Amino acid sequence: MKVTKLRLENFRIHKDSVLFFGDSSFIVIRGRNFAGKSAIGQGLSMCLTPTTSGLDPTGKGFITKIKRGAPKAVITAEFQTKHHLIQRTVTLNASTATRTPKSVCLSDPTWKPIPFDNLLEKQRPALTVVLNTDAFLRMDEKEQKNLLAGLALPSSYDFPPLVVAEVETVLGQGTINFASDPFNVINFAYKKLYDERQIVNRQVKEFIIPEAVAAPENVDSASLQEQLTTLRMKRREKEQERDKALAEASKEEQARTRAQAKVQQAMDSEDRRKAAIREKLIKEGQLSYLRKMATGKEEKDKLAAERQQHVTMCDGLQRQITMLEAIPWGAKTCPTCDQPVNQDALKALAMKLKEWQKEANVALTLMDQKIKALGDVDGALVLITRHEDALRELDAFDEQAGERQRQIEEAKQDELP
Repeated sequence: MKVTKLRLENFRIHKDSVLFFGDSSFIVIRGRNFAGKSAIGQGLSMCLTPTTSGLDPTGKGFITKIKRGAPKAVITAEFQTKHHLIQRTVTLNASTATRTPKSVCLSDPTWKPIPFDNLLEKQRPALTVVLNTDAFLRMDEKEQKNLLAGLALPSSYDFPPLVVAEVETVLGQGTINFASDPFNVINFAYKKLYDERQIVNRQVKEFIIPEAVAAPENVDSASLQEQLTTLRMKRREKEQERDKALAEASKEEQARTRAQAKVQQAMDSEDRRKAAIREKLIKEGQLSYLRKMATGKEEKDKLAAERQQHVTMCDGLQRQITMLEAIPWGAKTCPTCDQPVNQDALKALAMKLKEWQKEANVALTLMDQKIKALGDVDGALVLITRHEDALRELDAFDEQAGERQRQIEEAKQDELP
């Protein structure tokens, strides 16, 4: 970003004028005292940041920068960025003690210079120091360090593995997060290493060489070695006894665990068998319905027998009707027995047989409806029988519960030492 033009109106003692900077990257402004050299720098500072020399960091008291007697001062600067020519105007109002910043894009009126304003806000500390050295001198040491670190250090840095290893050897692995901001890494590591150095220095100062222990009287190295050997042998015996006791305890614990597992397995098997028997039982309401259905067994058998008789009768009538219809029309004699036949009699007989067949079919339909109304009697009987068998099996299972419990206890005792 380059400043290409600066205009000051009613700003301090500087005469209203327009300065063109062109494409030069280094500009020198010369002039006599009170000619307005400082006003140019202060105007540019107040255009980009809210403050300048003689004002606090927020820019309060800027009325002193307005030409005496003027209602306002206007600072206009044009900045050539990589893609746009942006004009920024800051109006300082003397009557209301307010300032009004405004940015417009001269190269593309449709482009809104919001990113430019956001960049100025983000870089305000750096711009303040560059345009106003007094601001840097008013900062404390911590603020100066943080600002210079942001300007001089990169956003990330790969520290040499040797340095990382040496720092972690002293402070411990993971104490310093070398992947974070480089300034924070350097600052935090410096403080930790300084604290570690203070601890070591204090320990060195407090270190006292102990005095030599006087040798006991009437004691030689041979007797001491013999006593030491005896004590070692006793310690080995105690360790062996301890290991043996631990092994026995481990065996007992394993046996107890096996016994408990076997008991639990037997109990689970009992529960599964009992649950399987209970699944065969029928609920009381459903059982009553099935028993009521099962009472129709006799009537269903009777209806089934009668139905079979009607089926047989219908089959016989159909055969007779088929035989009558097979006799040729106008025949005078029977084609099978050569007896004389009467066509009218045969016709009346056929009609009678068809009426009987129709009545038999109606009766057969009524029987089927009655049988269907009785329901699945055979299925009901099967379910009732299954329920009664399950009850007997459950009673027998409960009667044998004591014997099974005795067997479980015996198995448990066999596992224990």
